[in-house]
Amino acid sequence: MAFRTLLLISSLALILSSCGNKDVTDKQKQNYTIDYYASSNNLKELVSKESAKGKKTVLFFTAGWCRPCTEFKRTLKSKEVTEAFKDATLVIIDTDKDKKKDKISYLYNIGAIPTFIKVDGNAEPVNTMVGGDWVSPTPQQIAISMKKFIR
Repeated sequence: MAFRTLLLISSLALILSSCGNKDVTDKQKQNYTIDYYASSNNLKELVSKESAKGKKTVLFFTAGWCRPCTEFKRTLKSKEVTEAFKDATLVIIDTDKDKKKDKISYLYNIGAIPTFIKVDGNAEPVNTMVGGDWVSPTPQQIAISMKKFIR
């Protein structure tokens, strides 16, 4: 009888803990990506705010016609990629919209899409990755690549 009770309590604890982790993961998914053009801040202010929170910032230059960009975006909701960005913020900059607004892609000398730029607290480039260094666009491969890039 004691064994059954212990097994029941252990099972219940496991179920409850997995439910709690799902909520945290959902919040992380919502909080680690920012659509720059939906934000009311200019880029330098946005990066400064994220830096003040202790987060590293990665700029992701994308376009609607870019297949690798679309493949990368599909992985953003995965557990692996969410975990890779746990201490970082991904700022999505759509170069199609950029032509009509701030022309940030010119400031960062973007010559190919997708481009990822890790910036410091003043929005100055620290590291750049053009395309991606993953073998295939799976969440696991992208997460490994992003962890290396972000640190």
